[in-house]
Amino acid sequence: MSIAKANGIDPTFTGGAILSGIYFGDRCSPMSTSALLISELTQTDIYCNIKNMFKSTLLPFSVTCLLYALLGFSGTGNTGTADLYALFPQNFDLHWTTTIPALLIIILSLCKVKVRLTMAASIITGSLLCLFLQDITPAQLGSIMFYGFYPADQQLAQILSGGGIISMFTVSVIIILSSAYAGIFEATGFLNTTQARLAQLGEKITPYGSILLTATITSMATCNQTLSSILTYQLHKDSADNMQQLALDLENSTIVVAALIPWSIACAVPLATVGAGNASILFAFYLYLLPLYNLWRPYKVTPV
Repeated sequence: MSIAKANGIDPTFTGGAILSGIYFGDRCSPMSTSALLISELTQTDIYCNIKNMFKSTLLPFSVTCLLYALLGFSGTGNTGTADLYALFPQNFDLHWTTTIPALLIIILSLCKVKVRLTMAASIITGSLLCLFLQDITPAQLGSIMFYGFYPADQQLAQILSGGGIISMFTVSVIIILSSAYAGIFEATGFLNTTQARLAQLGEKITPYGSILLTATITSMATCNQTLSSILTYQLHKDSADNMQQLALDLENSTIVVAALIPWSIACAVPLATVGAGNASILFAFYLYLLPLYNLWRPYKVTPV
């Protein structure tokens, strides 16, 4: 039984809303691997990129929230049955100090502290809380960090099971292989002809339109965000006048378009997690509205 069904919610609409929420956060969080990847590729400041992303997403995000509110008021979903307010206190000590790891991420991010230091501070604080507040032994903590968290409570397990370093093995392999392919393409000049044609296309339509088309094709071919982002960057970097603009255009294309491809892990994994089918893609409103809005009214970054 899926998480959505277990809580009396239509998994189709839930899956669409989750896809929208995931990739809103994936674009705009300093902890996001995709945001870090784009900033590393373009050699731009991640916090400047996030500021630009927030500005370019205000209208699509607002319309998305409105659409989900309308769906909710129309009674499309069912009333949830799981008493989460009772479930969590039964399994965890919800002392106010448990908010510290999340607060550290927010505060240190606002202070523009390096992402690695921010993550380290949050991880260390969270680990200490597990040991001294939740009464988890060092051996249990090590197992959770490596293999993931699998609570004995079946209702809680439907919501929180998973994670751990081992769960990132496949993703890590994909990133390594993606980087290797990208290096081969660049060193051999395999993409040079395509680069020239895409530059001409950008002059006829818009640079963002050319990037969006590239992102769609590479996402369909590579089945993941990482290689799609790298290839799209390589194909457009020479024709870009402003790396910050390119970073924003990549975030507004490759990062969200990949989640609309049913066979891409960016789409398949989240939907499988909540037990939703591919029909949920139709209700991932944010993933449509953001590219369409930028095609209609591209956000122009001011060089710094």
